[in-house]
Amino acid sequence: MNWGILSTGVIAKNFAETARVMNDVHIHAVASRTLENANAFADRFDIPVRYGSALEMAQDPQVDIVYIGTPHNAHYEGMKLMIENGKHVLCEKSFTTDAQQAREIFALAKEKGVFVMEAFWTKLCPVYRDVERVIASGEIGG
Repeated sequence: MNWGILSTGVIAKNFAETARVMNDVHIHAVASRTLENANAFADRFDIPVRYGSALEMAQDPQVDIVYIGTPHNAHYEGMKLMIENGKHVLCEKSFTTDAQQAREIFALAKEKGVFVMEAFWTKLCPVYRDVERVIASGEIGG
């Protein structure tokens, strides 16, 4: 899968640095509000394709999945644009600014047949399964 990164801020840099050492992650494109920012980011992380707008990246047929690292108040619009263009999405937290936006994003992703997830990696740690099991048993939280 070819990844795109929507943002060139600090959290996007952290994502790009991590992705660079992963064998199965290929960052194909980066988009920023200006082409100058996208070029500087792409040069730093050896990303071949650069865009001066989110729309340009959303329309790139070679981008399969997009990491969204914009400020959280822009997550909804960024996710909606990417999903409407058939892109899978991994969005930095906080996912949206309210529950209604989150419901709309999940409904749109279902409609378009794409995967969307908040980038809350600790949720995938095995200890969460243990916590869920203990809560479900009524041992705590009851």
